[in-house]
Parts: sequence; structure tokens; C-alpha cells
Amino acid sequence: MIGWCSGRPTLECNRTVGDEIYDCEVGHMFILKEYQHCGIGRELWKIVWNEILIRFHPKNLIVWSLNKEQAHHFYLSLGGALFQIDSCEHNSVEDLGHIKLHATDLDSEYIEYQKKRMTKSNVLLFFDNLLLEMGEYPKAKRHFDRILRSSNPNDEEIACIFFNFGRIHRLHGNFHRAIDCYNRAYKLHMDARPERLGSAGKCLNDLGIVYSEMGRQIRAEECFQGAMELYKISSPNDPLDIAGTLIHLGAIDCDRRNLKEALDKYQEAIRIYDSCLSPDHPSRARARVGLGNVHVASENYTMALQEYESTLKLQQAFLPADHEDIGRTLHNLAIVHTHLGNKDEAKKYSERANEIADQIPSLKHSFSYENIS
Repeated sequence: MIGWCSGRPTLECNRTVGDEIYDCEVGHMFILKEYQHCGIGRELWKIVWNEILIRFHPKNLIVWSLNKEQAHHFYLSLGGALFQIDSCEHNSVEDLGHIKLHATDLDSEYIEYQKKRMTKSNVLLFFDNLLLEMGEYPKAKRHFDRILRSSNPNDEEIACIFFNFGRIHRLHGNFHRAIDCYNRAYKLHMDARPERLGSAGKCLNDLGIVYSEMGRQIRAEECFQGAMELYKISSPNDPLDIAGTLIHLGAIDCDRRNLKEALDKYQEAIRIYDSCLSPDHPSRARARVGLGNVHVASENYTMALQEYESTLKLQQAFLPADHEDIGRTLHNLAIVHTHLGNKDEAKKYSERANEIADQIPSLKHSFSYENIS
């Protein structure tokens, strides 16, 4: 045996934490040290989490973990929230344990970040979003289908489902189906009263990603610029979505060898991240990839190597081992090592990138289409 993980309905003494009542809990998760950082913990988590979801249908769950940074990063990468326990006391009158805790600074930031990406109106949608973040695309699609057909979702939830269908189809290389889903989500958001401009902007942003992966850069640029306009109207004081779209526009400039324009956009995105995010926030990896691409286009391969290596370290701390972003970074590292004449290193990174791409058709497509992803 190399590890174990267990979950169950929450014990009575653990049910109330702070002001929240939790339906289920994960109390034990252990992997032998020599088998850590191999993706085994994430696979164990998928098994126990899916079993809890199927058997108990919880509204929420809580995980009890050691107070170690490595454990924090693991659970945050799964979409969790981090709390610090202040005290545990037994109330003899109620015969219950009372646990006092507070949200940490890292947790507060991560919660706000996740709120921008997940609907708050449907708990099932939250769980299915989590499946999507974990790379469980077929399961996520089945669960989204179930909600769409049986849960009487409102128009905002339907738009959210079509948005996520679009993402699933894109990752599987079904670009035309992805475009249809994103357009349906966009229309639902724009037809709402009042219009949900921020959510519509996200649809345009992801449409731009699809068109970019199809090689239709002019159409992609139109979508990204449309997203920017909606973001500026809907949330001028919340620039994180703007930063993400700036990075996509910078990638188009880089492909066109407009390197100064690309660099300006990446640096503007970095300034936004500097003002809004902690130094090790996973979103920062996107800007570093862009800077690495500019260095490659400028044939400054040593600087590109530094950016990609920093990117990979940040991604591996927060993302699943087979995440598409990690695959792209490994691919970029293979290209840089090829230019530097490091054939063995290039081969190692290329093989790992291709292993991930074998599971994500759109990634394999981008590898064949582009030199730098």
C-alpha cells in the first residue's frame, strides 16, 4: 500500500465550523513520500470525492489537513478554501465540539478569484466546475447534461452550462461545437435584463481562444477586443479579466512578430497582477509564458528558458499534472532546449508534453499548428 484517503458524512462534533454547517468531510489522506508529486494524491481525491458526491449528495464538504504549505497548495489547486483553526473546545452542556477558525489571507484572495469564475447560484454547478478544473471532462459533461435536463435551471445557469460545454468541446478539438456553445451562452447573457456584460465578455474571450487555436487570428482578435470593451463597462475596478485578455492579444501580436506591442500588453497584464494578486498566484503564469514567447521570437533563448522554468514551477504547485497549461509549457521548454542544443532535455520535455496532448486533442492540434504555443 502506498497511500489512502477516506471520506464520510460529517461527524456531529465537526458539523458546524464557524458559521457554516458541513454535510461531509475528508479526514484522512496520506501518500508515502517516495510516491508524492506523481499525481497519485489527485487520483485518490477524485475517487473519494466522486464517491461522496454519488452516495451522499452533499451541499458542501470540509477537509481536515495538516497546517503545511504543500497541503495548502494541493487543496487550493482543487478549488478549496483555506481556514486557520484558532481553538477546539468541548461544550459539556451541548455535548458538542466547538471549533473557532478564520479565513487566511491566501484563502480570502483565492475565494474572490474563484467567485469570478464560478456561478454562485447552484451548488451542483460548483461541483461540476470543480470536476472540470480537475480534468474530469467526460464526468463534467455528464453532470452538466443532467442539470440541464432535470434540475430546472434558470437562464443564467443555462448560460453557465453552455459556457462550460464550450470549454469541454474546445479541449476535445470539437471547435465548431465549442463555437456554437459559447455563442449560445453569450446570447443568453446579452438578452438578460439587465445584461450580464462581464459574463458575456468571458464568452467572447473564450471564443477568441477557440478561433486562435483554429488559426483564425483576425476573428480571434475581434473577439478579444469585444471582450475588453465589455469588461471595461461591466467591471472597470476589477481588471483581472482585462489582464487575461491582454495576454491573449499579446499572443496574437507575438505570432505576427509585433514584439514591442506584445511586450507592452504582457507588461500591462503584469502591472495588473502586481496590484491584485500575490506573488505566487497561479494566474501569473500566463504572463510569464507570454514573456517567454517574446524572448523566443527575439532568439533570446536563455531568458525564455528562465521564464518557462518559473512558469512550470508555479503551474505544478497549483494545477493537475496533466493540465493543458502544463502541457503547453513543457512543449515550450522542449522548443527552447532544442534551440540551445540540449537534445536530451528537449526530448524529455517533448515526451512529457505529448503524453498530456494525447489526452487533450486541442493541445495536440496547437502543437502541430504553432512553433510556440
